[in-house]
Amino acid sequence: MVISKKAIDLIVFEEVSSQKIYENKYQGIIVPPGMSGATIGIGYDLAHHTANDIERDWRGLISSYQIAILKMFIGLAGNKAREAVAEKTIAKEVKIPFDAAMSVFIKTSAPKYVRKVLSIYPTAGSLLPDAAGALLSLVYNRGTDLTGDRRREMKAIQPLVISKDYNGIAAQFRFMKRLWNNGLVGRREREAVLVETSNRVYEQKDIVDI
Repeated sequence: MVISKKAIDLIVFEEVSSQKIYENKYQGIIVPPGMSGATIGIGYDLAHHTANDIERDWRGLISSYQIAILKMFIGLAGNKAREAVAEKTIAKEVKIPFDAAMSVFIKTSAPKYVRKVLSIYPTAGSLLPDAAGALLSLVYNRGTDLTGDRRREMKAIQPLVISKDYNGIAAQFRFMKRLWNNGLVGRREREAVLVETSNRVYEQKDIVDI
């Protein structure tokens, strides 16, 4: 799926703000609010990865000792993850360089989530790169569940992707704002703008095939 580098920049911004802020606040293991697990790098949630995943994704980028520490938090989410990170002072010894975080995001996380996007929006690859990237950002943040009232907008996007109704897709992103009163409201707006302004000229340097 071809997405824009503008969309990648948006995801990175939403996850860690900037390289400088990442290096000041997010190099270690953190546990975001809600039911997230212990998280490293750019949104790499250890609750949803196996020991083999971690070994494969991070080998050569951080030490074997740090990889062993990461494996301690597999499968833990929400308060269990917060308690585990607080109790295991060894967690403070994990520091993920920004370049390593970006490498795993581009080579491992993004392709995995592209597959997730295509599992619920099979024709997303035919969208313009900004719009396809906005869907990647959405699924990266919310996953692929389409059941229940909280997911009705994600479900409603399915036929709009097929018909390439960019304004309709953007509208559904905005309708999702009803669900939050935090930073996700701004994220949905920025994703909506990315979709509705996706009809632009793309140079080769502006896109990436994931």
